[in-house]
Amino acid sequence: MLDQQPNAGRVGLVTITGDSNFGNRLQNYAMQRIISKLGFSCSTILNTPRAAAEARPAPVRPRSLVRRLGGRLARRVFRGRAERERVAALRLRGEKDARARAFSRAHIHETDFTIYRDTPTGDLDAMYDYFVVGSDQVWNPEFRKLAEIDFLTFAGKRKRIAFSASIGIPEIPEEHRAFYSERLRDFAHISVRENAAAAIVHDLTGRTVPVTIDPTLMLGEADWAALATAHPARPGTDYLLTYFLDPRSAACDELIRSCADRLSLKVVHLNDFSVGTFYAADPAEFLGLVRNARLHFTDSFHGAIFSVIFGTPFVSFDRAWLNMGSRLDTLLATLKLEHHKFGERMGVNQVERLLARGMAHVGPILERKRAEARAYLASALERTPAEG
Repeated sequence: MLDQQPNAGRVGLVTITGDSNFGNRLQNYAMQRIISKLGFSCSTILNTPRAAAEARPAPVRPRSLVRRLGGRLARRVFRGRAERERVAALRLRGEKDARARAFSRAHIHETDFTIYRDTPTGDLDAMYDYFVVGSDQVWNPEFRKLAEIDFLTFAGKRKRIAFSASIGIPEIPEEHRAFYSERLRDFAHISVRENAAAAIVHDLTGRTVPVTIDPTLMLGEADWAALATAHPARPGTDYLLTYFLDPRSAACDELIRSCADRLSLKVVHLNDFSVGTFYAADPAEFLGLVRNARLHFTDSFHGAIFSVIFGTPFVSFDRAWLNMGSRLDTLLATLKLEHHKFGERMGVNQVERLLARGMAHVGPILERKRAEARAYLASALERTPAEG
């Protein structure tokens, strides 16, 4: 459990909760650590953009299951092998969710209440001295359904702080622009995670806001290594790790096979229902797998981030189904790692050059960006960086 400081100022952290995504859970952990280091007692406010009645677990229906599994079980969902796969997938997903919740209970200080879309929040303002929203895609209308809690509308304007908040899409739909403009104007302080988000905020409000790094990058390698654990099935030999949130392309699979053959690497598929060995890993085991990989292929933003933190050579891919490339492009450009992004001409020779080149140049850039982010957050919380 995160150490709290009972006599310090109180900060309520608003981010996406109840998620088993590794990046989501680890950025939440990092955000609390950062705020705590500035001398505050920080609690993550459990929340959901749904109404209380909608938040009750719904029975899994075949069509929703098909969508969740990327259409793999679209045929013969009630027959033979497909039915066994369906049951196995549900079991794995349940195990993954349970292990993510256990990680949160052990490492993240969460409130003993949950805020729903229709929960009265009149008394919430008095419970904390400041509220911080971020990081992750808290302002993505496709994910969060314009939830008022993500814009801290229940809090006094002086208390409203956004840190590395992500919008995640290239532009706000016309029908939502007035909603965003009104609420963003009422923040005391705003920083965002990607250049596209900064442009959107400026367009909607006229405010020029800083682009700050994801909170996971504000903790060093030693911090994350201390949290990492070994997955019981981790290979005893060098391995190529894949972590994809969307289906892999044929070109990606061909590059994986070629690199594994050339470099004599075992392939470990982390987020693949069809390879269940690693699917239910928890966030700490995810860290351990990235840290010890010889090579990492990923379409995950945080997959790329933890490769950088641990110095693990990686190839980054665009998401197949979602247009959320701005945050990744900002990350790679900031750290001068654009050559790690997959392109049509990338082959084994280019990957071998990545292995040889390394990422030694990233350290000084990260230290500068960490200092900028700390200074922003300390100022917003009316502290000086030295106090943290």
